[in-house]
Amino acid sequence: MGAAVIAGGLLAPGAAYAANAPVVNWATTNEQDLSRIQVSVTADAPITRITAHLFRQFTTDEVATTSAFSLVQDSGATTVWESASLRLPDLGVYRLDIEVTDADGATTRRNDAGVLAYFARTFFDQMSTNRTEVTYQQRQVTIRGRLMGRWPTGLVQPLAGFPVYGTAYPPAGPGGAPSTTTRADGTFAVTVTMGGQGWVQAQYPSTDDHPGFFAGNSPQLPIGVRGAPTRLTLSVSSTRLVYPQELTVTGQLTRNLGEGWQPVPDAYIGISWCSVFGGECNPGVDSVTTDANGNYTVTMTPAISGWLELGHHDIDPFLGSVTKTSAQVVVLHRTEFVDFTATRTGTDQVAVQGSLKFVTGGNPTRQPVEIQYRPLTGGEWQTVATVTTTTSAPQGHRFAGTVTQPAAGFWRAHYAGRPQQTLPATSGRVRVDDTAPRAT
Repeated sequence: MGAAVIAGGLLAPGAAYAANAPVVNWATTNEQDLSRIQVSVTADAPITRITAHLFRQFTTDEVATTSAFSLVQDSGATTVWESASLRLPDLGVYRLDIEVTDADGATTRRNDAGVLAYFARTFFDQMSTNRTEVTYQQRQVTIRGRLMGRWPTGLVQPLAGFPVYGTAYPPAGPGGAPSTTTRADGTFAVTVTMGGQGWVQAQYPSTDDHPGFFAGNSPQLPIGVRGAPTRLTLSVSSTRLVYPQELTVTGQLTRNLGEGWQPVPDAYIGISWCSVFGGECNPGVDSVTTDANGNYTVTMTPAISGWLELGHHDIDPFLGSVTKTSAQVVVLHRTEFVDFTATRTGTDQVAVQGSLKFVTGGNPTRQPVEIQYRPLTGGEWQTVATVTTTTSAPQGHRFAGTVTQPAAGFWRAHYAGRPQQTLPATSGRVRVDDTAPRAT
């Protein structure tokens, strides 16, 4: 069936013989335009006339009729028709009786075919709050705005004398939402109490006192929380340790709730250790609870250079959280030469070898070892070669090399260490004559 308009029964397209009368499937409101009726019909012959009779709900009082329908959906035998925009005297729900006539002259009337919800949509504008964050001392937020109505005819105007409820999420506790009534210009103000960071909203619930108005919600307005000022002090007993030397950490947790800084007793403080190598923090390495005066002391044995990061986070969002970072603490591991030998292998050559051990931790490979020489007559030690450790064994990392030095003198190995990781080490000295070595 092509597009068609029915107005007073003027449309009468050609049709084949219809064996059955039309069937009215349903009638309802166009949800996009509340002033229009939609009717679904199944018929063997083309539809020539549709008439909608509108009655106040639960009464026999006929308020209006309309036969101005247009085809909006054609699925063969079943079609959907929509009325022209209606202007009714009052908002509300209207019962629909539908009469349908087809091209063969067959007529069907279905009472209570559906309803027209001739309602005004409510909405809020001019929304604002008196604050965008709450604190320990001030947890209330006043919501201001205006309640408006949009009639099916398109008329928009403020709604006076309507109830508006304020909602806070999360709420401060059990209990109903506070409410107020809109002024003559539709404006209102309602105060809610926040239970933490979240949002506030104004709501109009559909009520029997104002029939014909849909419920409406304002946009959600975000509200933050500024926790009470909280302070954490942190001191370390040393910024340079030789493993396994202990580190003592002390400090105090205090908070200002409006009456000056006061200690926070029995508070949990989490402790993380952050490595200087990559900056990765290992949470939960330790924890401590403050005493009655908010003080804390904790002792630990860090194995790697880094810094402490302490944090206190209260489950009450109005009590501020705090983190504190310590100065950098360098942790050094001891090293030692397990053995070192120097032997003349020729007139000009001296062969050296030995083992370097990392005593308290770490197992780095290919570490540089300085081979140092000093004449028998004295003077400063001179680095005459640098060799690299190779294989690792329980007794240490092996190194070896050959140095050209025809003169007699003393020989030793020296490891400079690694910044923020290992201490330096020096082997015992070995005397090598110009013909044969002998230890001194």
